[in-house]
Amino acid sequence: MGFFKRLLSVFHGHGAIDEEFYDDLEETLITGDMGVRTTEELLEELKNRVKEEKIREPEECLGILKESIRSKMDTGPNAYDFEDGKSVVLLVGVNGVGKTTTAGK
Repeated sequence: MGFFKRLLSVFHGHGAIDEEFYDDLEETLITGDMGVRTTEELLEELKNRVKEEKIREPEECLGILKESIRSKMDTGPNAYDFEDGKSVVLLVGVNGVGKTTTAGK
């Protein structure tokens, strides 16, 4: 099963937000090359938001996870200044997601 299908199955395959849900989510993120530290940070933020907002359904956590990932990827408006200087871009992703095609474009 692909990463995104497995990730969605975590959110739609659990009836409650419990330790099993968090364990499955952690395993899915780590095996999807999210990294241990980033996964721990994402889970901590998710757990805090679930508690603060009194979220009961696992499906509601998907939006929170997406927001958290986006905020971690936001490097600010001047992060990629290609016109005035040299830059190095690192493309990371699992096999078959289009890294080479994207770099070629």
